[in-house]
Amino acid sequence: MHGGGGRRGGGRQPGLFQGGGGGGDQGDHVLAHGLIRQGIRGEFQRQVDNGVAPRQAAQHVGNQIRGMPGHNRGGPNPFDAQMNQAIQRLPNVPNLRQRRDAVQGFFQAAEGFEQQNPIGAVRFGGVGHGEGHRLNGLRQQEQQLHNGGVFNQPQAERNMRGLMDAEAFHGGVEAQHDANRRGDAPDAHFPGFVALPDGRPNHDVMHQEQAQRGAQIVQMAFPEIHQAHGNVQNVFQHHLQQGGDMDVDPDFEL
Repeated sequence: MHGGGGRRGGGRQPGLFQGGGGGGDQGDHVLAHGLIRQGIRGEFQRQVDNGVAPRQAAQHVGNQIRGMPGHNRGGPNPFDAQMNQAIQRLPNVPNLRQRRDAVQGFFQAAEGFEQQNPIGAVRFGGVGHGEGHRLNGLRQQEQQLHNGGVFNQPQAERNMRGLMDAEAFHGGVEAQHDANRRGDAPDAHFPGFVALPDGRPNHDVMHQEQAQRGAQIVQMAFPEIHQAHGNVQNVFQHHLQQGGDMDVDPDFEL
């Protein structure tokens, strides 16, 4: 398990556990924060560009992230009310000049909501070092496809795998399994833990949920890549089943 010191900003990003028991435990995420941001902002902008009123566009994005696996688990999402308030502050008339602060307020609330997803949070590990390289590679491919270019499937898959940290996922699951046997808190390490009747991890369900969530966010962030590939969920599911971590590829091959 790699440490947190090499990540963006020199440390872990705030996550599900910030401000939790023990005075500020922080959770990193299996899925890259940058991909979540790209998905939320990209989907909103596409709606507005198509003539949808900003408030309706934000409602659409909010419904999409609320419908992702994991949000119905682990109790109320602390960003739910904040996201609703942010949506209501946006204008309900198409093509009206958007108030920049209101749009940013919605983005922040929506990103906070999605980062609280229990199936995406682990108490250690998480995507880090090459996130920007991977995102830039996918942005370039999305633009190439938009301009009529040829789809490079191996390159896209490599970049997508690099935005989901299978090592952190499995570390969190195993740590939670051990914690459950000791009678520790059910969210001590991995709040999205699903057990088989005998208490062992239900890897099939957890892999499927995480892969589905990843594919849905890729569809929001890079719709042309998602369509050209045809089965992004399978890329993530295979990645989780095989294990692996982006940090083994130090050159961030794009």
